[in-house]
Amino acid sequence: MIMTNVKNVKKAWIFCHGPSSPSTEVLKGRIQPGDLIICADGGAEYAMAMDLAPLVIIGDLDSLSREDRARAEKSGARFITFPREKDKTDAHLGLEYAARQGAREVVLVGALGGRIDHALGNLYLLLAARQLGMTARIIDAAHEVYLLLGDERLDLEGEVGQTISLIPVAGDVGGVWTEGLYYPLRGEPLFLAENLGISNLFTGTRARVEIETGTLLIIKVISENRARQEGAVL
Repeated sequence: MIMTNVKNVKKAWIFCHGPSSPSTEVLKGRIQPGDLIICADGGAEYAMAMDLAPLVIIGDLDSLSREDRARAEKSGARFITFPREKDKTDAHLGLEYAARQGAREVVLVGALGGRIDHALGNLYLLLAARQLGMTARIIDAAHEVYLLLGDERLDLEGEVGQTISLIPVAGDVGGVWTEGLYYPLRGEPLFLAENLGISNLFTGTRARVEIETGTLLIIKVISENRARQEGAVL
């Protein structure tokens, strides 16, 4: 198993219990031995299936099986238990734990799919992470999701023809500039109540998105077949 070391931690991985967890192949080579492995309750099942040893399993533990708990205990995982009636989701608690450990970057794994209220809530954890001083993204079986704030830019890697969508949240987004996308934007706004940014395409292997004002979700589709199977949650 890949073990966690909390000293000088820079990146944290939070494994959620959503039904659309990415495959081992998707995460292969991305998780390093020094990264912090946090499991939000039953997310420990996915982490251990990938031969990862959780440092912490956090939440009300209502979806963690006895078998997975025993295996986690054997690997030395720490359990931080909260009551079922609480003000924050298990994933949000994991996010706050990562911030306390000094993480600067967080990846939420398997946070989408299933109940749309959970999926939307987890998307907004990208903003919560920024408020805690961390950058964050979501990876599931079909998507990678990023958050961009005003006066920021994001460089992305992809494949020719790969789908990418730009979706305003919390209001309109002003001054959107793109490079490497089939439908270019040259400073135009993206309005909250319109779908202009849906289903753009990479024209090469790199793209750039920059905004002047607002808050923008950037959703890169990494598996068209799985996205169709998930029923277009986003």
